[in-house]
Amino acid sequence: MKTEKEKKKFELTFGPDGKPIWPKRPEMTPERLEAIKRLDELRSGKDEDMPEVPLAAIVYVKDYAEIPLANEAYALVTVTGEGKNTWKLAIRRGAAKPRTKMLFVSSDAALPVEPRYQNETVTRCKEKKYRFGVAVVARLLPHVQRHIYRLNSGLLYPLKDFPELKNLKKGTEVSAQLNIRSQKILKALMIAIPYRKS
Repeated sequence: MKTEKEKKKFELTFGPDGKPIWPKRPEMTPERLEAIKRLDELRSGKDEDMPEVPLAAIVYVKDYAEIPLANEAYALVTVTGEGKNTWKLAIRRGAAKPRTKMLFVSSDAALPVEPRYQNETVTRCKEKKYRFGVAVVARLLPHVQRHIYRLNSGLLYPLKDFPELKNLKKGTEVSAQLNIRSQKILKALMIAIPYRKS
């Protein structure tokens, strides 16, 4: 059920002719245009190369950038893994803090069916049935149909939900420990191993 605030947000006023009066778009100031230009650069991955990323690992959040003038609900973070391996990904705004350790989960991950992975601060998830079991698959943000954020390589989870990982070093691969499997491998197994009715 919508709150009063949400109702007002979508409430329209009508003119004498009975036609709706649509809200005016924000003024395109030079600052806003510059912010949108910068956001487009981040979305396209300009001058960026995507390294090979782990399936699940402890990472260090090196940098966190919001573009508030571009009116986006997301932020772009830079993380470092093993050695000097560094990459970027888009997350919900406010879902990470710089200079902290977090759990990185690749976009290829099939996660165990556990409440801690279905954290709506991080993403929305859905359960997917494989012939070899049920897994949770995250819907990356922003929604993939928007064709943006080429560098959106996965998700970041707070370590407070994973006490067993608290003392691990940056770069430690944890997919086996957390029973996280690769979606690509699961799909390949389904093709390689014929289905037989019992």
